[in-house]
Amino acid sequence: MLRAGTAFNIIPDTVQMTGTFRCLVPALREQLLASLTRTVEGVAAAFRCTAAVKDEYLTPAVVNDPAVTRLAREVAAGIVGADRVIAPAPLTGSEDAAYFWEKVPGCYAFIGSSRPEWSPAPSLHNARFDLDESCLQVGAEFLVRAACRALGDAG
Repeated sequence: MLRAGTAFNIIPDTVQMTGTFRCLVPALREQLLASLTRTVEGVAAAFRCTAAVKDEYLTPAVVNDPAVTRLAREVAAGIVGADRVIAPAPLTGSEDAAYFWEKVPGCYAFIGSSRPEWSPAPSLHNARFDLDESCLQVGAEFLVRAACRALGDAG
């Protein structure tokens, strides 16, 4: 997000840019932050301005545990069929569950929630997002079966 000035023809005294960046490897995050800081300060200096980068670390990376992910895939396949279970590319979501997964293994799973006629469906963080409530039954069944499997019951 960019906040600057009050009109198109007035040079503002200050500019504030906010945003987020995420990565799956903590050490890479530190490298990226250092690179961003150098770039911001360098561009500002080129225009005889000053700039500062403020790091507000929110959550660690969400990293799925391989064994829990395997269990989740098997449970999901038992509910909707293996052909309907996909493995997306790694995502860099910001999620509080990452704090739990630093202590116990876990995985993030998505339950499809759009109708085929909505293709392409608006994503979750979109003002036009709409949920097909029929997915709630699949999600509840998935959670119960996964919990039973994790606890040693065939569920």
